[in-house]
Amino acid sequence: MLPAVDVVADEHDNLRFLLANRIRHAPTAALDLAIGASDFWALRGHVVEGQSWIEEAMTASTPTGLLRARALLALARTTRTMAE
Repeated sequence: MLPAVDVVADEHDNLRFLLANRIRHAPTAALDLAIGASDFWALRGHVVEGQSWIEEAMTASTPTGLLRARALLALARTTRTMAE
């Protein structure tokens, strides 16, 4: 069985397409997706791309409360991984 990170790597182009689409049509869903993919970007060396998607989705959705906290944590995780 493939690890989840490998599955996401196989679908990276589709992830990009879906994020761009969701940012335009359902920004909160885009932010949830970007948060969920944050470990993938960090582990696979796409830190800058991941941070950009998270920040763009945050701007589009203007999250508050727990969702904002989750988004900031996702940004921190990618930054921490880059620093390692």
